[in-house]
Order: sequence, then C-alpha cells, then structure tokens
Amino acid sequence: MIIEKYNENHVSDNFTLSTILQNMSIEYNRQFRVLQRFAENMTIKSKQKIAFTARIPGDLSLISSQIVKFTSVITNEGEGLNVSDGVFYCPEPGLYYVFVSIMVSSKSAYIRTFKNNDMIMFVRTNAGNSNLNVGSNAVIIQLDKDDKLFVKSGGTFMLFRYESFFTGFKI
Repeated sequence: MIIEKYNENHVSDNFTLSTILQNMSIEYNRQFRVLQRFAENMTIKSKQKIAFTARIPGDLSLISSQIVKFTSVITNEGEGLNVSDGVFYCPEPGLYYVFVSIMVSSKSAYIRTFKNNDMIMFVRTNAGNSNLNVGSNAVIIQLDKDDKLFVKSGGTFMLFRYESFFTGFKI
C-alpha cells in the first residue's frame, strides 16, 4: 500500500522513502511501547506473594484416607488456601515449596501429600515405644493454576493441634 502511494504520487524518491521509513519507525516505536507496558504489567502481576500456613483447629482423630483439614489459618497470602476444606488451590502457576509437619499420639503413623490425585510426599513417624511422635517432610514442585494440594491420613491416629502444620509458598 505504501509503495502504491509512492507510485501514484510520483514524488521524489528520497523524500517519499524517507517519509515512509520515518512513519514506519514511529509506528514501530509506538507498538514497542505498548508491548513493553504489557510485559511490565504481566511481571508485576506474577510477583504476587503466595504463601500459606495452617494447622488443624484442634486435636484431630483421623481415619485412613481422610483429608486432613488444616483450617486454622496463620497466613494466607494470595488466598489460595480454602479455609473450609483446608485444600490449597494454586492461584498462579510457578515453583512452590511445600512443607508438612505432624505430631501424633501413636507409635507409628503416616500422612501423604497430594497434588491433584498424585501423591507427591510422604511423612512417617515411628519412634519405637513412644506414644508421641513427630514427622515432617518438604518438596519443591511445579504447580499450574488451579492445581490442588492436600494432605490425607494414612491410618487411624490423633494429630495434635499446635504441632501439625501445612505450609507452602511460591518461590
């Protein structure tokens, strides 16, 4: 279209080519600034703080395969932890650090942490003759938006309120 205008107007080669290049440069710079602002906005949004820590609301007797409801929230930046079911629903994709710690009134107990329906971490307590045992584990995992993280019991035992936590944050 620009070349056709040039041919139609029969204006001097140097003036027309210079004008065309100048107009193209102006438009290119305008489009570049628009894209640059868009990229800056995306960067700001992706720096949203996402972190959660919750514990169980009271000592909790569990049965096998029961979802542990960590609903007593200490921190919930980014609002990913659902306070009604204790499940973390990932608000933003990225790399996350996840930590689970438990204290149980049993000689041996275990819990499992799941990403959606896949087990990603296992915590086992086993201290011989003691009836109070602790265990913890951590994992770094890639999460997509709306992935779910939750913890399930591996047997029948009691978790203690102040010593059992579910924590995670975006790295």
